[in-house]
Amino acid sequence: MLDVNDFIKERGGDPTKIKESQRRRHASEEVVDEVIAMFEDHRKTQYAAATEMGAKINKVQKDMGQNKKNKGDPEEFKALMKQKEDLTKEKKEMEEEAARKQVALLKKVKTVGNYVHESVPVSDNEDNNAIIRNWAPEGADVEKKDCLSHHEVLTRLDGFDPDRGVKIVGHRGYCLTGYGLFLNLALINYGLEFLFSKGYTPNQPPYFMLREAMAKTAQLEQFDEELYKVTEKENDPASDKYLIATSEQPI
Repeated sequence: MLDVNDFIKERGGDPTKIKESQRRRHASEEVVDEVIAMFEDHRKTQYAAATEMGAKINKVQKDMGQNKKNKGDPEEFKALMKQKEDLTKEKKEMEEEAARKQVALLKKVKTVGNYVHESVPVSDNEDNNAIIRNWAPEGADVEKKDCLSHHEVLTRLDGFDPDRGVKIVGHRGYCLTGYGLFLNLALINYGLEFLFSKGYTPNQPPYFMLREAMAKTAQLEQFDEELYKVTEKENDPASDKYLIATSEQPI
């Protein structure tokens, strides 16, 4: 995922590269300029709160100390105290505003996809996808010969129920039943044992991911309404748990 700093030249970022990536996606380039503008706005607000307001408060604090040291006018001291209270309140409000702007900035950054690799064809559909390589054993006859298709095997085993599956989910739906289910589990176990023998570590990850983790694998601003999630605490999106689409996401 992209970081805010990737958009900012002075922090080593390259906004031109991100715009090119957006063009290759057929996505908005303007969003890059929006992120930069929001970054500058947040930085100004944060600087004003931390530095400018801090300097004003320190000056008033110094004047209060001087007044007390010189046994100055009590009314002037009260006025300085009131001024300090007002400045402290204003500083807090500016800090809260800066925090809100940072949240909005990070939210905007997450709407921009990662860099598109230079080898990816530029197209707004799959028609122009490039074939990277084909493979088949040399001299092999790839025509179907003395073998059965999946559905033919399952039919002979009485191992699936396509009619019920179609009623449930539509075209190509099916329910594995009896030996069909056992055959599927056997193939899964064979695959796991084979990979384990090659040095791979089996890993069954959690079926849910926290919002922060899911945001690193999907553009939540684009898909949030389409993903199934469980809300653990009200008004605390960070605790939302999203159902994974594939084990690749948590791994």
